[in-house]
This record gives sequence, C-alpha cells and structure tokens, in this order.
Amino acid sequence: MVKYVDRKVRSERHFWTCLHYILFNPVKHGFSTSMAEWRWSSFHDLLKQHGQAWVEDLVRLYPLRDFGIGWDSLDGDGEMTP
Repeated sequence: MVKYVDRKVRSERHFWTCLHYILFNPVKHGFSTSMAEWRWSSFHDLLKQHGQAWVEDLVRLYPLRDFGIGWDSLDGDGEMTP
C-alpha cells in the first residue's frame, strides 16, 4: 500500500501552485489563521521582495483547488502513471 508519492515539478504552473501550497500549509493544518500569521513562513520574505500585489496574484492565478488534479495517478500496482 502506497502512503505517499514523491514527485517532480513538471511545469511552471505546477511550480507556482506548489509555492502557494507551501505558503498555505500552516493555515490548512490549523497552525495559523493566515499565511502572514505564520512567523516561520517564507511568505514574509516573498512579500518583502515582491510586494503584496505579487502575493495576491500568486494566490489568484494558482488556486489550490486545482492542486494535484490530473498530475499523477497510481495504477493498481502502485506504479506512477503520467
């Protein structure tokens, strides 16, 4: 039984969605109520380097509702299929 899947980033869209996922992860798991609230997040560096509008564009252009859909699936043998 496969418990996790390790995968490579396959496109620019996948890269930016992964970044959004990483920034949102503390909120998803209830450690904070916003990305900005999690003091150990790279969110603060990205905000300082790129500005609020850039972060808002990241969230808007690469929504997490699409994360993982159609990227990989496991066949019956536990093998990865593209």
